[in-house]
Amino acid sequence: MTSAEQPLAPTFELLELMQDGVFTADGEGRYTYANPAALRQVGYTLAELTRRSIVDLVVPEQYARLPDHLARMDAGELLSSEWLMLRKDGSRFHAELSTRRLPDGGYLAISRDISARKRSEQEMLEQQAIYRAIVDTPAEGFWMADLDGRLLEVNGAYARLSGYSREELLSGMRITDLEAQETREETEAHIHLLRERGYDRFRTLHRRRDGSVWPVEIVTTLHLELAGGCLFVFIEDISDKVQSERELRIAASVLETMEQAVVVTDAHNRIISVNPAQTRITGYTLDELCGQDPKVFASGRHDEEFYAQMWHDLALRDHWAGEIWDRKKSGEVYAKWLNINVLRNADGSVHQYISVFSDITEKKRSEELIWQQANFCPLTELPNRRMFTDRLEQAIHKARRSEGRLALLYIDLDHFKEINDTLGHSMGDTLLRDAAKRLVGCVRESDTVARLGGDEFTVLLVDLPSEQTVERVVQAILHKFVSPFQLGSEASYVTPSIGITLFPEDADDAESLLKNADQAMYAAKRQGRNGYHYFTPAMQEGAQFRMRQLRDLRAAVANAELRVYYQPIVDLADMGIRKAEALLRWQHPQRGLLGPGEFIALAEESGLIVELGNWVFREVIAQVCRWRERIHPEFQISVNKSPLQFRRDLEGGSCWLSQMQAQGLPGSGVVVEITEGSLMESNSQVRNRLIEFRERGIQVALDDFGTGYSSLAYLKRFDIDYLKIDQTFVRNMTADSDDLALNEAIIVMAHRLGIEVVAEGVETAEQLALLKAAGCDYAQGYYFSRPVPAQAFERLLQQQAESGLG
Repeated sequence: MTSAEQPLAPTFELLELMQDGVFTADGEGRYTYANPAALRQVGYTLAELTRRSIVDLVVPEQYARLPDHLARMDAGELLSSEWLMLRKDGSRFHAELSTRRLPDGGYLAISRDISARKRSEQEMLEQQAIYRAIVDTPAEGFWMADLDGRLLEVNGAYARLSGYSREELLSGMRITDLEAQETREETEAHIHLLRERGYDRFRTLHRRRDGSVWPVEIVTTLHLELAGGCLFVFIEDISDKVQSERELRIAASVLETMEQAVVVTDAHNRIISVNPAQTRITGYTLDELCGQDPKVFASGRHDEEFYAQMWHDLALRDHWAGEIWDRKKSGEVYAKWLNINVLRNADGSVHQYISVFSDITEKKRSEELIWQQANFCPLTELPNRRMFTDRLEQAIHKARRSEGRLALLYIDLDHFKEINDTLGHSMGDTLLRDAAKRLVGCVRESDTVARLGGDEFTVLLVDLPSEQTVERVVQAILHKFVSPFQLGSEASYVTPSIGITLFPEDADDAESLLKNADQAMYAAKRQGRNGYHYFTPAMQEGAQFRMRQLRDLRAAVANAELRVYYQPIVDLADMGIRKAEALLRWQHPQRGLLGPGEFIALAEESGLIVELGNWVFREVIAQVCRWRERIHPEFQISVNKSPLQFRRDLEGGSCWLSQMQAQGLPGSGVVVEITEGSLMESNSQVRNRLIEFRERGIQVALDDFGTGYSSLAYLKRFDIDYLKIDQTFVRNMTADSDDLALNEAIIVMAHRLGIEVVAEGVETAEQLALLKAAGCDYAQGYYFSRPVPAQAFERLLQQQAESGLG
C-alpha cells in the first residue's frame, strides 16, 4: 500500500474528538447519529435526538430555506451555509454547516458553533466492546443443530440475547425460525452451501422473542462424523460492530468531504495522513508530506516564542486553537484558523496530534475591507465621521491625562452646491478630493483631517502649545483655497467657512465639541463666508433656544396654536377689498402671539415649513370659500410658498389642487406668492409646478420684487400675474424721492409685460396718492389695516359693503 493509499488515522476516534459537530439523518430527515460535539451544541442526548428530525433544530423563521437546501443536496451538491439553530432548552445559536447527501440516502451535516471560536477540549470517549462469555467458545451464542436446521442445543448466552428460554428454543425451533423475515431465504442458501463446503461465515439478522431485530455474525461448521451429522453454530452479536463500522464510514466520508483541512501527525510530530481539503488548500499531497514535520508549512511570520507557547498549551490542556500564518506550496502566505487536539494512549503518552484548519485569508480581507469602508471615506480616503469621533474621544482622553489642549475645526465649503449643479457630481467629487489633499497639507501627521459627509470636513489639532498654532493652521487653509480648483476645462473658486472650538475651554466631550464647532462654522458663514469664527457661549444659548422653539413648533399644529391672519389688498381703482394675503401667526403658550419673523426661518431650516404650509393652505381654501359665498363671489386670497416647499413637497402642488377641487373652489380663488429665490432655482420641479398652477387657473405673484436679482429674464420665462413691490421701496417714498422713480419704472415695466402690480408697506395717505398717480393696481399696508384674524377681517369686508365699495 502506497503512502497515498494509507487510510486516515482511526477515523471514528477522530470523529468523536472533532470540535465540529457531525449529524447524520436518514432519507426522511430523522436523526440517526450525532457526535458528542453535536450533542453538546444542541443539548440533547443521542436517544432524544434520534426521535427528532432536521426541522426540529431549525428556528421557525428559517423553515422556508429547508426545501431548497435539501433539494440541492439531493442533486449532489456539497453545501456550506450558516443557520440559526435551536437547542433543547430553547436557546439559539449560529452554526456554520457543511452538508451533503450520503451514499446510503441519508444526510450528513458538519456543524461548527460560530458563537464562540474557542471551546474546551472534547473529552475522549473510548469505545469499549462488550463481550459476553459463552461456554467454551469465543462467540457470544452457541447452537448445535441437525442437518435440517432443528436446534439440538443452545447455550445460556444466546437465550439471554434472544429473549427466549432454553426450553422454548429446544422445543422444536429451527434456525430459520430465529431469522428476521428479510434474511430468511439468504440464510437457507448459506445452510445449503455449508453442506457442500463444510464451513461458512456470514452476517444476518435475528429476531428476538419481542419481535425486535438484531445483527449477528454466524460462524458454522459441518460435523458429519457425529451421529447423523450436525452443525455447530457460533453466533456473535455485532450490533456494536455494525454501529462502529457505520460511524467509521461516516467519519471517512466526513474527512473526504469536509471543507476544513485535516493533518494527522504521530507522537514525534511527523505527518502520517491528510485529507483532500488539505491538498486543496495548501497544494501539498500526502506523498509530499508523509514523514515531514509540519514546519514545512511555516511562513516565517511567527517567532520561536509563539510556537513555544503553542506547545506549552498542548502539553497543559491537550488543545490549542488560534490564528496562524502559513505558507502554501506555491509560496503564497495565507491566514488560517487552526485547532490542534492531542490523542493519548491509555498510559497517557501521546498517540497522535490531530490538526484541523480552514483558510481564513479571504475572510480577513473582507473584514479589513469592511473596516476600511466603515471608518474611511471612499472618495477622499480620509477618516469618516465614525473614525473621527473615535479619534476625537481618544485625543480628549489623552489631553485629560496630560492636561493638554486640542482644537477642533469644522469646515464647510462655500457654494459647493453650485459646482454640483453647474458642472455635475463628477466634477464635485474631483473638487472634494483636491480639497481633502489641501487640508491634509496644512496639518501635522499627528493631527487628523476627516470628511463628515457632503462638503463638510473636520480637523483635529492635538497637543496644542498655544492658540497661535490654530491661527497658523487656519490661515494656511484659507491660503490654500485661494488657488482655483481645476475641474476639467473649468477653473472654479471655492472658499472655506471654518468654525473653531477648543478643549477644555469650550467643552469636555466629543459631542459638545462637534456641536460647538458646527455653530461657530455657521457664524463664519453669516459674517460673509471665506473666514473663520471661534465658538462663544452665546452660540450655545442660541442653539438651545432654537432647539426648544423647534420642539414647541412641532407641537403647535397638534395643539391648535397656529393662527391665520389676513391683510387686505386694496384695489386702487375703486378702493375695494376683494383680495387678501394670508399670514401665519403662532399663539405660543408662554411667549404670546409670534409673527413669522420669529419662527419661519427655523421652520425652513428644519423642513417643517412643508407641514405648516399645507396647514395654512387648508385653512385658507376653507376661508375663501366662506367669503366668496358671503362677501364677494370673486374673492381671492394669496398664500406664500417658499423655495424649500418646492424642493421638499414633491406632491404638495397636486395635494393643494385636489383640496381645492374637493371644496369646489376654482383656481381663481387663490394666488400663490413666490420669491425670486424660487425662480432662481429654475429647475424642472418649480417650472412644472407653476405650469400646473397656471393650467388650473391659479395666479402667481412674485413677492418682494426688487430685493433680489430682479431679472427680467425670469419675468419673461415664467407666467407671472402680479409683481409685489417690496415695502423697502415704499416706506420712505416721497414726491421727489428715488424710490418713487424706481416704483414708477417697475409699474411701467410690469404693465408692458401684462403684469399687475401690488405695492406693499403703504402706511401714509401720501404714499397711497403717489402710487395711484403712478398707475399702481393694488396696495396693502398698515394704512389700510394690520393683519387681523378672520372675524376682524370680515368686519372690514362688511364695512366695505355698507359703504357701497366692492
